[in-house]
Amino acid sequence: MKAEYLSEVQHYPWIIGFSGGKDSTLVAQAVLEAILEVPIPPQMAGN
Repeated sequence: MKAEYLSEVQHYPWIIGFSGGKDSTLVAQAVLEAILEVPIPPQMAGN
């Protein structure tokens, strides 16, 4: 997921469906954990 998120080819927003069931909860948790591991670019860090 991180590779796809950081891909230079992918220029469209992600849409993740969430119904609250166990499958969509697992997908939401996996996406959140993967995105939190991506470093914040310096231009967005606010320093």
